[in-house]
Amino acid sequence: MIIMKKLNLNNVTDVFIESVNKTHLELLDALKEVKNEYTINMIDEKIKLLMLISEGEGLDFNILKNKYLKPKELMQLTEIIQPKVQLTDDNIMDKIELNGKQYYCESKEKSIVYDMNSNPVGYYKNGSIAFD
Repeated sequence: MIIMKKLNLNNVTDVFIESVNKTHLELLDALKEVKNEYTINMIDEKIKLLMLISEGEGLDFNILKNKYLKPKELMQLTEIIQPKVQLTDDNIMDKIELNGKQYYCESKEKSIVYDMNSNPVGYYKNGSIAFD
């Protein structure tokens, strides 16, 4: 009978360890989700703050955005809260045509590339456009 109890305890120990490992993995997944949500919220708040500063101080939002935000931050958002870029001949953006489509950007490193509808579609890097 002593052998049976030992086998039973081993089985309980294995079940316990398996349960703890499963819970650990679930917690790691939940933490990853929280971190991603936090990152997105922080980027959103940065953009809102830059918009308020640009409006309040009469500064160009695009200059502030390109100076203080990383292109990856802007591309992470599914819906970027920013004013639409008015594409006119007066803007200081270069017009680029690729595969029959027109894009606009500043020809400086890490500037955002916009499509005809003023939506960000990539960024300017090493003299070419990196699309998402």
